[in-house]
Amino acid sequence: MKRKILAILVVALLVGCYPVQWVDVSPDGKALLFSDPRKGVFWLTPDGKEVKRLAENGWCARFSPDGRYCVFMAGWNPASGQPPEQVDLVVYDLTAEERKVLRSWQTPEDERVFILPSWRPDGKEIAYVLWRMKKQGEGQQTELHIINLETKSDRLIQKNVGIYCSWSQDGERLAFYRSELEAPGLPKGYALGSLSISEKDGAEAVAGLLLDSYADVTWLSNDRILFVSPKISLPCSEREKNNMEEAVYVFDLATKTAAPIYETKGVSWRALSSCLRLSPDRRRFLFGTHEPGSEPGRGGKVRLWCYDLTSSTKTMIAEAEMDAYPFWLSNDKVGYFESEDKMVIAEITDKSQVVSKEPLELKELLAPFQPEKEPQPKPAPEPVEGE
Repeated sequence: MKRKILAILVVALLVGCYPVQWVDVSPDGKALLFSDPRKGVFWLTPDGKEVKRLAENGWCARFSPDGRYCVFMAGWNPASGQPPEQVDLVVYDLTAEERKVLRSWQTPEDERVFILPSWRPDGKEIAYVLWRMKKQGEGQQTELHIINLETKSDRLIQKNVGIYCSWSQDGERLAFYRSELEAPGLPKGYALGSLSISEKDGAEAVAGLLLDSYADVTWLSNDRILFVSPKISLPCSEREKNNMEEAVYVFDLATKTAAPIYETKGVSWRALSSCLRLSPDRRRFLFGTHEPGSEPGRGGKVRLWCYDLTSSTKTMIAEAEMDAYPFWLSNDKVGYFESEDKMVIAEITDKSQVVSKEPLELKELLAPFQPEKEPQPKPAPEPVEGE
């Protein structure tokens, strides 16, 4: 039952009200990729002077390490609610404007299929999470795969994983969350499991933790991982009583210990599990907190913070109704999307002051692009004479 409720909530989160999803920045910081659940996948310059639609029915796009390509799921627009007979994992050549299908999956009428890819830093392989669920949330399956772009070989790494995975800087390891156990007293949306590391074809559980099954994991270095979790020191039965106190942790692979670097206390604003973004020089990271009892993107306010790992200080970038997809354009420029399709770019000065530019109205930029037409229902078959 818990998995059914969780699945329904997450589908609503992914396809419901967020006007902008899955933001990614090119390696040179000069372009963005994002998904609009109503209109498809877009390429955009931060100043808004250039905008291209790459696919009318794409989702979750990611730049290649050299910025020449992107990978995304193609086949259907989640907002349409009408999955096609097939979805594809495609690589798109941003110069030639051509796409190549890597893999395809058939989608039964009663099933939704999501694909969430991640490029290996050397560009030779792509990890992806294949996520299948019934329309009503009754049953779901997740699998982590790695596909080699030269040989097209596809190998299964692990089943029952979270929806995010992250490559280490050297491309030798892949971090992900593996769900292993559900226990009485756990808050909705959480499961006991492990932060796991895949090396070559094996997977090793390196820490037993309570994590949001839909939480980001991000590498600070080749031996340290950043993640958000309810306080590890609290017993499971006490976590709801303590208002789900949460912390941003750094996990050290050498010592196999997790140390908090930011904690919420009592009824203070809770940390967002899908809002961690490292600066290009890896000295700072963005994270979000939201009001207790509210949800980002659904009328609840979010505070966006910048945490400096060198000085152990944090600076608030903004407090607004926004979606949980902040990004870095450079080591001193960040961006985020407010509700109503507004993109804001802010500069962090040497004195940790924040200077925001005039918001960019995405509604105006995307107005020329019509939403994908929803599939029409198939006509009823003509009656056969004599029946």
